[in-house]
Amino acid sequence: WYDRPFSMSQQISMTPENMTLHMKENVAQLCSLKSWIGITKVQTWLGGTYSVDLHRRPVMVPKGAQKTEKPGLPRDSPFSSGGVIVIEGATGIGKIELAEHMAVCAATEFNMLPVIGTMGPRVSDMERRRRR
Repeated sequence: WYDRPFSMSQQISMTPENMTLHMKENVAQLCSLKSWIGITKVQTWLGGTYSVDLHRRPVMVPKGAQKTEKPGLPRDSPFSSGGVIVIEGATGIGKIELAEHMAVCAATEFNMLPVIGTMGPRVSDMERRRRR
C-alpha cells in the first residue's frame, strides 16, 4: 500500500495537486501504524496520540497567532522548549513522512512554523569514500 511519493517517475507523471494529495495520504497511512518506532517517538514529543484526520483536513495557522501550550507535552520535548530534531536513516523508511507530520502538527496544534532543511551527501564526501 505504501508508495514512495517522491520517486522520479511519480514526480514526472503527477500534477502538483495530485502529488500533494498522494503525499498526505501516504503520511496518514504510514503514521497510522501504531507499532512503527518513528511515529511512537514523535508522538511522545508531541504529547498525544496520532490522529489520521490531521492530514486529511486543510492546515491553517492564523496570522499573528501566539504559540500555544498543550497539556501533557513533555518538558524536554523540542515542541515545548525548542530545539533541533535530526532525522537520519536509510532511504525509504519514512523520514519525509515523519517530518511532514511534525510540521503539520506543530502548525495546527502549537501555532508554530518549523524550519525544515535537508542535505544530501557532499560531493567531496563521495569522492573521499572512493579514494579509500
